[in-house]
Amino acid sequence: MEILLQLVYSGVALGMIYAVIAFGYQLTFQTS
Repeated sequence: MEILLQLVYSGVALGMIYAVIAFGYQLTFQTS
């Protein structure tokens, strides 16, 4: 159970990072 919780937590963290990167790329392409 502990491993599953850690996997979900790391998955959410990775998703947040990817969302921030995608948002940054969108912002960069919109301005140029």
